Amino acid sequence: MTQPSPAALRQAAAAFGIDAARLAFVRDSVNVIYEFARQNQSYMLRLSPGALRNRGLILGEMEWMAYLAAHGGRVSQPVRSSRGALVETVEDSGEAFHVAVFHKAPGVHPEGDLLDAAILHQIGQALGQMHRLGRDFRLASPQVRRLHWHELQVFDLLTYVPTGETLVRSECEKILETLRALPVDVDGYGLIHADPEPWNILLHEGTLTFIDFDEACYCWYAFDLAVALLYAVLAAEPADAHSFAHSAWRSLYAGYAAEHPLAPVWLERMPLFLRLRMMEDYAFHASQSQGVDLEERERGWLSYLRRPIITSEFVLGMRPEDFVTS
Repeated sequence: MTQPSPAALRQAAAAFGIDAARLAFVRDSVNVIYEFARQNQSYMLRLSPGALRNRGLILGEMEWMAYLAAHGGRVSQPVRSSRGALVETVEDSGEAFHVAVFHKAPGVHPEGDLLDAAILHQIGQALGQMHRLGRDFRLASPQVRRLHWHELQVFDLLTYVPTGETLVRSECEKILETLRALPVDVDGYGLIHADPEPWNILLHEGTLTFIDFDEACYCWYAFDLAVALLYAVLAAEPADAHSFAHSAWRSLYAGYAAEHPLAPVWLERMPLFLRLRMMEDYAFHASQSQGVDLEERERGWLSYLRRPIITSEFVLGMRPEDFVTS
């Protein structure tokens, strides 16, 4: 990860009227994140390297988040720069960084016992609201955009799955072929978060806030529900995962349907989208583990992801009819 120079950091802070000395480093991955406080309110400043992140895509992310926030969506609200822009670009020594600022959402990630029926209902309702609002959202110009699912690198499964994994690669090809044949219509397909797992949600005094819209894209709405369900089960760590999955789905979808009900044909495809997410995760982790001596926990995680890919086993033990009749 290319770190911003002190000069670039000062430019980034100045663009939003911030004293760079007040910035506290939080973390870096693809993006570099800082935190600061102003008038008793905490904020996050994010710098995205221009070599890795497209300005038009970041603008699309920020425009959608701003739209959701303005219409009551449960998202971390973007902050405009001193000149009214959602994204500023700074340069130093030939390196460009795209800068965005958000209100810091308070709270903790809902895990373990926090993932009860009421919170799962609220997660579903917030996702349904997000999808409903997204149906009327329009980006400002052709230069501002978000990608469709098949344009995202994370869904380029065959690039990530090791060549020796012939069975997994064959199943990836089958699922991609199935996805390409699915209808793309306003009732089942639109702008989604794409990663609504509990670690991208903050819970504070009973209220949820979604964060990290970095992967937001145009995809099938049911994919967001599949990700939310799968990772709710993992984060809750229940004694009986299959039983918990059934009850979690009832709560999650009851909340979702209050805002944006889906036709039964999309609910019956939930096992497909669960497998897609597990393939996505398996492909990424398998590619990262090449030539690495994995710990037992990591080997177990890869085995867990791989099993439903190469067998006829239903993810979470849930069949298509379970999603309609639950």
